[in-house]
Amino acid sequence: MEFPIVLVKNLPYDASTASLYELFERYGPVNQIRVSDGTAPIGTCFVVYTNMDDATGAAKELNGINFQTRYLVSNLYRVDKEVAEAAISAERKEASEESMKENNVEDESSGKKLEDSN
Repeated sequence: MEFPIVLVKNLPYDASTASLYELFERYGPVNQIRVSDGTAPIGTCFVVYTNMDDATGAAKELNGINFQTRYLVSNLYRVDKEVAEAAISAERKEASEESMKENNVEDESSGKKLEDSN
């Protein structure tokens, strides 16, 4: 399972969001940039592209370029398959339960009607 996410390291600590978008959008449309909030090392960001081809090209082309006196390190971000599948499964289950509540459908495992808690 691949996602169009590029992990970029060694960013200048004072780089503005606008300068990051300007840099990363050279390689394709950017859906989102997530700059480290302290949970990842400072100077790190995740760039979410709209498609895999742009992300792959960006990861290749950004690696080693000099950006505001810092040499960037970039790679495609590899999502842990088990974590991603668990998250997708949980979202589907939640959507299914919500749909069942809206349509007043019985829960197959208990045979009880699901009531809307609102």
